[in-house]
Amino acid sequence: MPELLARPNAGQVEGETMKRIALFMLAFAFTARAQTPPLFGVNAKYLGYGGTGGGTANAQTVTYAPAITVYTTGQIVSWLPSNANSGAATLNVNALGAKTIVKFGGAALISSDLTTTAIAFAVYDGTNFELQNPQTLPPAGSIACGGLPALTGDTTTSAGSCATTTAKINGTSFPTSATVIGSNGSAQPVSASTTGSGNVVLATSPTLTTPALGTPSALVLTNATSLPCGATPALTSDVTTSAGSCTTTVANVAGTAAATIKIRSFGTTFGDTAGSTLTSGSVVYMTINFACTIAAWDISVDAGTATIDLWKIATGTAVPTVTNTITASALPAISTGTSIHSTTLTGWTTSVAANDIVAFQLKTVSGVKFLSVSFQCNQ
Repeated sequence: MPELLARPNAGQVEGETMKRIALFMLAFAFTARAQTPPLFGVNAKYLGYGGTGGGTANAQTVTYAPAITVYTTGQIVSWLPSNANSGAATLNVNALGAKTIVKFGGAALISSDLTTTAIAFAVYDGTNFELQNPQTLPPAGSIACGGLPALTGDTTTSAGSCATTTAKINGTSFPTSATVIGSNGSAQPVSASTTGSGNVVLATSPTLTTPALGTPSALVLTNATSLPCGATPALTSDVTTSAGSCTTTVANVAGTAAATIKIRSFGTTFGDTAGSTLTSGSVVYMTINFACTIAAWDISVDAGTATIDLWKIATGTAVPTVTNTITASALPAISTGTSIHSTTLTGWTTSVAANDIVAFQLKTVSGVKFLSVSFQCNQ
């Protein structure tokens, strides 16, 4: 001021300055009143600090005096919550009606976004109050699901959602069936539906650890060395077991109760150990006085090899001939050693009726001086 007084026309300059200030203040006041809503006063855009709020944790209230009478888009409300919220919350200003408080463009509040130690600032957007200073922030390096935009490309989401869908890798769509990359780098198809745990088993020489195969309709085992007893079904007929047991009971032999089977035999001899070597073609006849079923045969020799044929005919007035053979092509024979027992009766007629006549033919022989042959015949 002394400087102004010291200058020529100082009073005039000061007067002009004051006029300009007055005109600016007048223009500002006029502009503020002309705003819709006005910048100041009842229902103004900037309502100022509303003091300590009321209500409950998730139903916040604030009261302005003088009271506002209408919500207007763009109104800014500030208050000190009397309770920290515990989840989604609303704000009711001067009892005009509760409006949802959101953050980050539409996400619901979470616990302690409003606290009793921080003044809350919210802007009315025409539908909700948008909290400008939520007190809980997403963890470092992440954002809340509600703040996510819609993702596109290989992995997609909807806006405001953390639920992702991955349809591609590096821009390449997944195959229609699931694949696994083998040790040689090749993609191998596997079932898209999986169950159980552990590693994927490939085709060659897999090792299965306690697999649960369920109840397959058909199962072909190749190179299986054994089955657990617990997997066996109940056996019936001649040999019986209980289901899941390997303990067997022989109840019958060829359909006949085992307890009633009588083992009998019939046979003959050729030659003498002190005599000459036998020649082929010799035949010995015998009548079998009991009915039975041939089950096995035995041959013993002092040395050499031999083949026996067995003929059979019903009792009558004639002995059997070669046309009555019952051994088919599986003739009893010894080619090594000096004794043999066999149950191989392929193609044989094994049934013998009481009083049937049989013939033992020394069909082939070499280096044998003595031979005995017998047939086990069960009743």
